[in-house]
Amino acid sequence: MDGETILDTLRNQNDYLIGDSEFISPTKEQTKELGDAVNTAIKSWVAKHNLNLTAWQFAGIRNHECVDIPEVSHE
Repeated sequence: MDGETILDTLRNQNDYLIGDSEFISPTKEQTKELGDAVNTAIKSWVAKHNLNLTAWQFAGIRNHECVDIPEVSHE
């Protein structure tokens, strides 16, 4: 997760509190540091609790096999 995504999320979740006020405006370096710090914290938390971060998805076909479907007689 990058720092800009984190800041966007914070901005969106707190929009009603911010109102017309200005949200924080960190530098590019500060934004990168935020992303790095959050990722480090998440990795540490995952390791501490021995969690598996594997996310499964079915987006493609591998080892595709064609199976012929026999025609069924309706007699």
